[in-house]
Amino acid sequence: FRKFQSLNQDSKTLYNAIFRDNFVKYESKELGLGAGVREAWRFKDYTVEPKIYMVENSQVSQVYAISDITNHSGGAVGADSMFDTIGKELGFNNHIHYWANSKTPLGNRELTKAELEEGIEHAEKAAIQLGRPWSDKYANLLGRNWFQVKNSTQVIAIAPIVNPGELNSKGYKIKATKETVDGGTGYAVEMAIANGKEVYVFNTKDNKWYKWNGTTYIKSEIPILHKDFAGIGSRQDNGKMTPESVQAIRDVY
Repeated sequence: FRKFQSLNQDSKTLYNAIFRDNFVKYESKELGLGAGVREAWRFKDYTVEPKIYMVENSQVSQVYAISDITNHSGGAVGADSMFDTIGKELGFNNHIHYWANSKTPLGNRELTKAELEEGIEHAEKAAIQLGRPWSDKYANLLGRNWFQVKNSTQVIAIAPIVNPGELNSKGYKIKATKETVDGGTGYAVEMAIANGKEVYVFNTKDNKWYKWNGTTYIKSEIPILHKDFAGIGSRQDNGKMTPESVQAIRDVY
């Protein structure tokens, strides 16, 4: 219902027309014919074919079919895979997982040599912002991160936010001069920031949502999905994610 309330009046009118038609055909059997839009939003299966979803893009709220929404990710274990698993469970079936040279568990879109070179160029720039030395050892993984960002308007990451001078998860001192995201996810996030993408991070250190405001991370509400988004994040315990992280991903959908 929060998402419905965020729509402009034209989008609300369009949504209501589709919703009420679906409601009469399907959900009134569960809620009773007297139930309205607000009550229906409380029902678990509130969307039926054609499924619809509210997306706030730039300054304008729009209505998209769920079938139009695409997750651009890397298909690695952990958050990447969880965005895929939960998304499909809830009817979000479009997931593009980029990989190069070494296929990730869910990889389904191999990059060309030229694409990988393009990605590495952007990843090297991100390394500078992160204050990290560049290593060709991880070029395939970090280069493919660029295409998650390039093909999205919004990046949603499940990972820890770290401060300058702090020790990261591997015990190394953070040399960046601003707040950054730890691990390999940090490269994608920095590329997103450098290219003007909307960035949200579920900070696994305090299990709260944050949004990049141009200079720092500020506490935020649960992000509203864009038509093309990148659902990414850390591996956590070799793919075994915390219940809070799993719920965060579910809340996004």
